[in-house]
Amino acid sequence: MIYEGRERLHKSFHEKGFGVGALISHTTNDWDSDTRSHVENVYLGIVTSIDFDRLSHQMIVGGDETMLSATVTAVSYVNHPKGVVNGRAPLPIRAMDFWNTLDETYDYRQFSSGKARSARIKIVTPLDEKQRGLIPCPPSYESCEKMAQGLIDECGKERWRLPRDLHDELNKRGITV
Repeated sequence: MIYEGRERLHKSFHEKGFGVGALISHTTNDWDSDTRSHVENVYLGIVTSIDFDRLSHQMIVGGDETMLSATVTAVSYVNHPKGVVNGRAPLPIRAMDFWNTLDETYDYRQFSSGKARSARIKIVTPLDEKQRGLIPCPPSYESCEKMAQGLIDECGKERWRLPRDLHDELNKRGITV
């Protein structure tokens, strides 16, 4: 499941032009002590790396929304008012294939809190066709097995603690848990 999820994400990254070198915007609501209110700021940054070993099938719709908030993208910000140069960000929700129906005008406030962090990131300048060929292939199957083993170990191998998606997939594949 993890490998299949990573393949889907990789394919979507390629289609959307999301990878190292893409220009993204990151919208935040920061507290302004002068006006004593929240102010919306938009920061621009260049993607410097993506931690492909942390991508999971749970980032696919219907999965664990907290996974969408995982900061798996390293970004070099160009206009951060707090002087942050190198930061981390979640994947842009627009870079994931199950959100292909969204246009670029969506408002991140329309999403649940788990998806809103990812929805705050937008792809401003995607990679061109030549650059898209440089997006690394999904991590090896062994990397996926390592993540899966970690999930199972975390659950203590007790059926009632298995994530619902894992439980359902194992049953679908004829493995009784």
